[in-house]
This record gives sequence, C-alpha cells and structure tokens, in this order.
Amino acid sequence: MKTLALLEDLDSSEEKNKLIDYCKYENLEIDIFYQNNNINEIKLLINSDEISKIIISSPASLDNDLLGFCKKMISLIDLKILIFCASYDFPDPFQNAIRTLPYFGNSPQRISRIKESINKKASRGQVLGKIPFGYKKSSSSLFIVEQNQADEIKKIFSIFLENKSINKTVNQLNEFSSRKWSYQSIKHVLQNDFYIGNYRRYNILIPNSHEPIINNTIFTAVSDEINNKVSRKYKKNSWNKILYCKICDSKLVTTSHKNYWYNNGQRKSKSYKYYSCKNINSKDKNCKSLSIKYEKLNSLLEEKFSGYNFFDQKYSDKYLYKIVSELTSGKIDFSEFKSEFKKLVFYLDNSQKVIKKIFVNKDSKEIILSSS
Repeated sequence: MKTLALLEDLDSSEEKNKLIDYCKYENLEIDIFYQNNNINEIKLLINSDEISKIIISSPASLDNDLLGFCKKMISLIDLKILIFCASYDFPDPFQNAIRTLPYFGNSPQRISRIKESINKKASRGQVLGKIPFGYKKSSSSLFIVEQNQADEIKKIFSIFLENKSINKTVNQLNEFSSRKWSYQSIKHVLQNDFYIGNYRRYNILIPNSHEPIINNTIFTAVSDEINNKVSRKYKKNSWNKILYCKICDSKLVTTSHKNYWYNNGQRKSKSYKYYSCKNINSKDKNCKSLSIKYEKLNSLLEEKFSGYNFFDQKYSDKYLYKIVSELTSGKIDFSEFKSEFKKLVFYLDNSQKVIKKIFVNKDSKEIILSSS
C-alpha cells in the first residue's frame, strides 16, 4: 500500500521540502506527491493506486474552510485511510485544522480558548487526547498501567457484577475512593473497551495496543448486563421551546393539574396537562383564555408542521468548533462526532426552511396557528 502526500501548491519548493523533512523525521516514505483538493479525484487516486495513508502539508491542502475540511476528512476516514498533518506540534489533522482554518469567515483566533485546551505535547506521540483513568504515559509516549488506578477500575467492574446496578456501584465505591465518582463516570468506565486493550482513533480500531486491565470475559458480562436493562423512555417535547402567545408574544408554558374524586368510597385521581401563556394571570394582559390541552395542541402541531425543520440554538457558528474540539480532546469518539456533524450539516443545508417561532391564539373555540 502507498502513501500520498497532498500539497496546496505542487510547485512550491518550500512547502514540498517542509513535508519531506517531516516525513524523514517520522520515517515515512512518500510514493506520490499530489495537488488537488477535489475529494472525488482524491478517491479515484486512492482506489487506482492503492493508497492507505495520506500526509497533508497543512489542512488547507484539503480545504480552506473548516466545514469543508471535516466533510472530506470524514469521507476519507470512512475509507479506512490514515491521515496525518506535516506538523511537529499538531500532526492530528483535526487538531491542526481547528487552529488554522476559518469557518463562515470567522478566524480561528476568535475561539482560541477552545483550541488551546488541547495539549500540544500529547499530540506528538501515540497518546492523543485525554489518558483514561487507570493508565499513564511512558517516556516513549505509550500507554502503561497505573497500578493504583487500575485496582480501582477492577473494583468498579467487580462491584457492578455483584450488585447489577450502576447507582449501587457509585455509592459503594465512593465510601472508600479518594476520587468522587458519578453515575456517568462509572457508566463510561464500564462501557469503555480501552480497558480490554482496544485503542480507537476516530473510527479505526487498534486491538491489543496496550496492556488490558479487564479481561474480555468480565467486560462482556458487564456489557450484556447493561444492554439487557430496560430503560424508561421519555418522549421529548420539541414544541415547548418555540411556542409563543400570539397576543403578547410571550412563551407558552406547560402546566399540570390533578383532579380528585371518590367512586364507591375509593379515591380516584387524573392528571391533566395544558399549554398556557405565562401571562395568563396577569391583570395587564389579555391572555386569560389562552389555555389549551397539551395533547390537543400537540396533535394540531404535528398535523400542520409535520416535515418542517425547527430552530435549534445549539447549531450556532461555534458549534462546529465545539464538536471538533471535543473530538480532539477525547470527550467524544469519532462516531459521535460524525453523527453530530451530520445533524449540523443538515441544519445548515435547510436553514432557509427553519421555523423559529409558532404563534398560538384562540378565537372562540378555534385554535389559530402561525409561524415565523
């Protein structure tokens, strides 16, 4: 399999020499030098020349915008291509791109607080991102077991298998641990296959990359127990963030009421849920009649606005920087990043069709809906 070097300008001796020097330092052999950021052309070259590794002179050699860069990186990583950047400080392409590429015209310097949270030294070795609890980095940048922490990891798995409960594991562990454990931190440990020797970088799995703390039998038993637990599912109400009173432009709120009665000597009860204007009790507002049954309004909303896209505050200009930063710092894995990136792209592609507000009014017995 061959290695492809991707440059911004194939005629630039400075750019080419910089890349060659980096590859010599890292003992990498270059088979093909190439200048083209068209992803389809790159894919054709990968298939025809059996490319397995790409060295980019800089993120700009792939794309001059962070959004386009991420699209192309995902496409290449899906082909199981290993990609490196010719940078001694930031060989990880995503770490480098978040520091150098603009997004919607915004300079990366404007969000330097996010980017500078990534450790420059760690990015040069095998240890990239946050080191999992139970391990430490050796002088040669390899993962090695930190014995005291490893004993605690083993205890977590043991307590969980004994109690079959994450909450009980948290409570029991916190009785003697110097570290404060939470439900989510325990769950993350129990589901993290790093502890059986697997190392994941984006969507590439490297088994047996380091000494395991937990054996496969115990890890599988824990995974089966977690997966077999039936979690209570709550239906998310996506309407309440965008519903407004047509009369006063205030947000609608949900309220609950409970009625009690006796039937054959037995006390009965029933709960009712409503959407109401938050100013319904205000003497200065004329919104006193705007109280609608929760299920009725939801049904009307689904009937009228089915298929529409709705505004989500999280997809701001900084959201892409946020998820790239979380990927490079190990807070999310590549599959989570890819999923969130896909949602962001869909939102951006359909931004002109997004509804930001739905106004609700009542005229006699009729409910009137409008949007903006």
